[in-house]
Amino acid sequence: HSSANILYFELAKKLYPNSGYNVETGGYLQNLRNSTSIAKVRDYHKKYYRPENLVLTITGRIDEQELFETLRKTEEKVLRKRAAQPAESFQRPWQTPLAKINLTEDLIFEIEYPSDDETTGSVVAAWRLPEYISENIEMLEAYKLIMKYLTTTQVSPFEVAFVENRDPLATSVSSDTLEIKEPALLIQFENVPIDRIDEVIPKMEKLLRRIVNDGPEKFDLERISNFIDRVVINNLKEMENSPHLFLPDASVLDMLYGEKPEHLKKFVTSSQL
Repeated sequence: HSSANILYFELAKKLYPNSGYNVETGGYLQNLRNSTSIAKVRDYHKKYYRPENLVLTITGRIDEQELFETLRKTEEKVLRKRAAQPAESFQRPWQTPLAKINLTEDLIFEIEYPSDDETTGSVVAAWRLPEYISENIEMLEAYKLIMKYLTTTQVSPFEVAFVENRDPLATSVSSDTLEIKEPALLIQFENVPIDRIDEVIPKMEKLLRRIVNDGPEKFDLERISNFIDRVVINNLKEMENSPHLFLPDASVLDMLYGEKPEHLKKFVTSSQL
């Protein structure tokens, strides 16, 4: 596995203990060799590969009548099979409540992973948000925008503090979002000298406190506006030329986590921001 994968799964174990989010979907070789059987594969396929667990996203110029007629034949075939052999009751995946982590202080841990360069390492800071993704889709997009503001471009606060200076602690700083039932925000520092890794988190916390204490008056609103304008323009182009690239993300999120009919529209709208 790559260092990024190793970091993700170890982090997911801490953020989402005893959940499927920290399981390798492709399986581990040891399990595939020692515990996988044809009976398990068939049982899994029967349980999850079924119409109730399917989302079909179609984009492009189509003849709707012809499309629905084609789909109707497939649906009738499924219904005939169900009439002859009723299926087991279906339980929607990813609905089990996630275990709370209840931290009273920062959880800091170290892991070792294979690397060509043993003099540097990576540092990842993560925050699990205290609400479901479907409860406030717009706020999640606002978080993502702030993360870009903090870490993207050479003049961003994190780049200036950790990379673009005379005493850098990393070669790059990036942000990411885990868009799952209870999302998480991540900031990753790359190629940090091993003997200085312990400096990263205290310096990050000091920087965040300074940004908060300075208040919105010190925010570079022009740069934030440029971010928004650039994303809107790119997404308008994508909607026109490649709707198949962003619509499936929204439809799958709605299938997994949507709780109301209007959530699909919100997921589609947020994917355009």
